[in-house]
Amino acid sequence: MVGRHTLILLLLALTLGPGPGILGPAAALAQRVDASDAPADTLRDDASSWAARALAASRAGQHGDATRLFRRAAEATDEPGDRALHLSNAAAEASRAGNHAEAALLLEMATGALTTDVPDDTAGFVLTNQAQHRLREGRWEAAEAIALRAAERARAADDGATEARAWRIVADARRLTDHLDAAERALDVAERAKPSPREELEIGFVRGLLDLDRGRPREAAAALARVADGARADTALAIERRARLALAEACTKARRPQDAHDATTRARTLARDARDRADVEQRAALDAVAGGDRLEAARRIGVCLAQARAWIEEASGVAETDARCRVARSWVETALDLWFPASTDGAAFDVEPARFDEAREWVRRVRGADPHGAITREGDDLAIAWFWGSERVLAFAEWPGSSAPLHRARDCGAADELREWILLFRGLLADPSRATERDDVGRVLVGRLFPADAEQSHGRMLLEPDGPLQALPFAVLPTGAGPLGIVRSLVDATVSGPPPDSDANTTRAVRVLADPVLGPTSPLVPLPGARDEADAIARTGSEVEVWLGADATEARVRDRPPPAILHLAAHTDPRSPAVLLAPAEDGDGRLEPAEIRRIDVPARIVVLSGCETGLSDVAGRTSVGVLSSAFLDAGAGSVIGALWKVEDRAIGKLMAALHERLAAGDRPSEALRRARGAMILSGRSDLNDPFLWGAFVVRGRDEALPPVAAHAGANASDFADAMLGAAAAAGMLLLLGGTLRGRRRRNATPPPAGTNV
Repeated sequence: MVGRHTLILLLLALTLGPGPGILGPAAALAQRVDASDAPADTLRDDASSWAARALAASRAGQHGDATRLFRRAAEATDEPGDRALHLSNAAAEASRAGNHAEAALLLEMATGALTTDVPDDTAGFVLTNQAQHRLREGRWEAAEAIALRAAERARAADDGATEARAWRIVADARRLTDHLDAAERALDVAERAKPSPREELEIGFVRGLLDLDRGRPREAAAALARVADGARADTALAIERRARLALAEACTKARRPQDAHDATTRARTLARDARDRADVEQRAALDAVAGGDRLEAARRIGVCLAQARAWIEEASGVAETDARCRVARSWVETALDLWFPASTDGAAFDVEPARFDEAREWVRRVRGADPHGAITREGDDLAIAWFWGSERVLAFAEWPGSSAPLHRARDCGAADELREWILLFRGLLADPSRATERDDVGRVLVGRLFPADAEQSHGRMLLEPDGPLQALPFAVLPTGAGPLGIVRSLVDATVSGPPPDSDANTTRAVRVLADPVLGPTSPLVPLPGARDEADAIARTGSEVEVWLGADATEARVRDRPPPAILHLAAHTDPRSPAVLLAPAEDGDGRLEPAEIRRIDVPARIVVLSGCETGLSDVAGRTSVGVLSSAFLDAGAGSVIGALWKVEDRAIGKLMAALHERLAAGDRPSEALRRARGAMILSGRSDLNDPFLWGAFVVRGRDEALPPVAAHAGANASDFADAMLGAAAAAGMLLLLGGTLRGRRRRNATPPPAGTNV
């Protein structure tokens, strides 16, 4: 038998690669335990023996079996520290087997097992693996925070090797967030610990990357060459491959093309899988561009994308596919830079249809959506997909022509500059007294993001925003005929989920859950405006069922038969995405994305009038926009949600007008356009404020319900479109009075001090 402390010492001495912790050959253990000869029935409840068998399987290269055996070891122990250790090593084996989604899940389980009484050496080791995985995912702030905790625990245990690795992760995370001086200091701390020889190579690698980031390519080349040669001598091939690729970049910038070519060639021989080969071919393409050989660059980037496609298609499950698509952004950005060189005037230009389709397919793919799944353009609809790159933003517009669609691309300018314009626009939107400034900024954004003749068509705009554009309220952008969301129907047309089952849900019923009772310990205030909202919706038709207070439970969302429209007027939790409903025996009241995706037959249209329910995931913030994505994944046709914290009492009229138009057979995008118009024409300053009506967006397939008989009551949105357009053009949006400050917002936290995109 191998004791717990022996296992820990072995694991702390393992070879650690770029993933969440990679196990090396356990030669010392193999000399002491021949686990393969032990009968299974004597090992069933013995965690140490299961772990020994797992290590033997790892030594034999059977990483899938090793994952399973480490999980058995975790199940067989009652000690939290041992459980965390076994789960962490199961994650390492899953990563080696290429199952990164399972590795991520196992690491989460390992971290969750770290109670306060877990020994510091175990906690430091597990947290460091978790931090490395966060770094690999691109979640740099999270990686830094976890690595700092790991370093503290490792130092308390006098575990210099793990402490050094944790500080190196901190340094890399700070480098990637442009805190270069802080990254340098973290590397100094890592070197003062007791790094293993392999970790010394990793520290040297990050130092070389820091030199590159500081614009010192010659110094970077020298440092990276030392790392690459040292890794080769130590047979640390994964480190050598990464160092050779970085060395090629440094040599290219230092104008040493032959050295760059040699480094890339060596990296190509070290590539292990399709991802590695895609990295190498991307580097080769960039080297070719630097050498002026654009034909060779185009050939290399074609090979890169072919490898990327193969790597993505090898993924197991949706989560793994999404993760790999996010990694592919870098490769796609290089391809787009080659296909569509930077423009000096920002004018749109026609693109050959095959190239346009390929570019748009990849733009959709790296967003994690079905590359061919966006809704079809009809008639004079204008479809625009954006790609938010690290340096610039590109737009791809399919434009209705006289005989066939036109395909145009446009360089929208520098990404950092556009981000600042979006932040400024959102900030001005919250201040009614600065409407003129807001519209001036909005015109700049329209000029950057849309083709010059975008206003000539009259159909819907099928928008596929990317990055910070997902937080931009397109509806409020000014045009010559009025706000964009008044003169045109707008829909986020990127569809990631399956099409709704038209045969499974034929009802026309509307189900409303409003102002749930959250329990005596909840710090959240009631939402009386949500009850008014439910009453207003109830008056729009005869097939409306309303559930309030303690009756607004999760079960009402899952009830069968499902409604045609599900309307949730409730608080949401932006830190851990969930709609907060009333707790009951069959549910805790937290309707989370995983639960939503398990709904058998969802509503055709889902309206989420809580805060930020329409905001897609934007890097650098936690958003509950994943709720709308979850409903689409479950099979809902359309989801209507909000981009910011909505005011509780003022949205009843908007929602009543929206439901009237949905019941009349309007598509969701058209229903929302008309509902916005009703707010503008209301004459009330608290309703025509674009901060209210501009918050809501439509995502999904934008499919209408069959028309139903109109309700006998007055229809607030039945104004003529001509009157609405005239009112918008006349500037009724400038009739803004009062402020929304201090009113109840449907969010579990108070509004932030500043707008965050």
